[in-house]
Amino acid sequence: NCEPEHLRVRDVHTADPYAVTPDTPVYQVAAKMAHDHIGCALVVDKNNLVGIFTTVDACRLLSEVLADKLEQ
Repeated sequence: NCEPEHLRVRDVHTADPYAVTPDTPVYQVAAKMAHDHIGCALVVDKNNLVGIFTTVDACRLLSEVLADKLEQ
């Protein structure tokens, strides 16, 4: 049923989300997200969700790096 009041997360979630470890280099995660049009990466440590790295996080990091470069 596509009626909004009947929709549940299970009906529309991503069955195989992109997951990384806390030690995965940011450049690798950002490259994969950009290439595959992924909006976020689940950060998993020993089968426990410890965070979510989003495109907003990537943009924040990019702006910080660019600002540091411009100030040099």
